[in-house]
Amino acid sequence: MYLTNLAQIARSTGLTVIEQPGWQTRGHGPQTDVQAIVCHHTAGAPTGDAPSLYVVQNGRTGLAGPLSHFVLARSGTVYVVAAGLCWHAGETIQSWQSNPHSIGIEAEATGTAPWPDIQVKAYAKLCAALAKAFKIPASRVMGHKEVCYPVGRKSDPNFDMGSFRNRVTGYLSGDPEPSPQPEDKKGTAELMERITVTPPDGNEHTFRVNLSGTDTAGVVIRPRIAGSGYSEPMWVGHIYAWGNDKQGVGQDPAATPGYNDRLVSHRRYDLKGAVWADIKYSAAGPFEVDCF
Repeated sequence: MYLTNLAQIARSTGLTVIEQPGWQTRGHGPQTDVQAIVCHHTAGAPTGDAPSLYVVQNGRTGLAGPLSHFVLARSGTVYVVAAGLCWHAGETIQSWQSNPHSIGIEAEATGTAPWPDIQVKAYAKLCAALAKAFKIPASRVMGHKEVCYPVGRKSDPNFDMGSFRNRVTGYLSGDPEPSPQPEDKKGTAELMERITVTPPDGNEHTFRVNLSGTDTAGVVIRPRIAGSGYSEPMWVGHIYAWGNDKQGVGQDPAATPGYNDRLVSHRRYDLKGAVWADIKYSAAGPFEVDCF
């Protein structure tokens, strides 16, 4: 599908919106759907309001445009660039974060200089409007640095995404001037996603999940209830988890005292600071994984 309502959504914020000629048919084919919003900075020139606009629209050597759906100028002006598929995310940790499933926003910034407050507010307003329109939770407004694979491949945008999401949440709740409070990384765990895993067979397999990177990051694995009223037993092996700093933060749970790898009920594995984890398992039937 082509997201031909993007300009209308952007205008609902009250921001100045400029539609680039041909944006409604621009893209590398249609978008599959919208499951995430990925925030970027251009790492462009230090002067000018939107000097990277035409690079994002038309591409550069080795990478054809469009490179994102929007360009956000330093003044807070929103340029609508494309309605179709854009090459903005590259390889991602989860498929729902990838180009066919996400909207990309390139904000004009060097990546080193301070951000104008007017631009950051506009960024949060635009993300909130898009999240509302596409029924996406604020937790799926993510930085390129949070979704890229391999982890650490990107560093944009160079501001705290937890504080930024708090601002987005404020706009979604109707607060006209939400405070960008730092994200509480020691509070109650927030469920990011619940995944149903359907094993292709009874052999060993490994899958990757995306986690919050907070002090309460972790997974809960829930075997399904069988007809007998008991959970179908399943085996969980190695769990390796990694943080934003590209350091291992998890452990092989088989080495944890008291660990029983034969699950007959749900079990939580705490993976403090992890942004993703690889889970090895074997199971006879589907099971659920809660990601925090």
